Amino acid sequence: MFFGSIIGCLFFSYIGDAKGRRDTLRFAWGITTLGIVAISFTFNMYWYIVFNIIAGFGVNGAFNVCFVILNETAGS
Repeated sequence: MFFGSIIGCLFFSYIGDAKGRRDTLRFAWGITTLGIVAISFTFNMYWYIVFNIIAGFGVNGAFNVCFVILNETAGS
């Protein structure tokens, strides 16, 4: 999950600036949802690792974008 988080942090920070934060947040939560649903239907440890990386990719991306949105709206 941490490997996916590192990649998601870099990827979604760039996409959030280029394409808009609201759409990026929706996309990140969609990837996270797909990864978590896939984890619940996995049948061996290798697929669990792959889907956990995918879920981590989306979670950290959404986490970073959320803080940027909160900073922009709550700032003075």
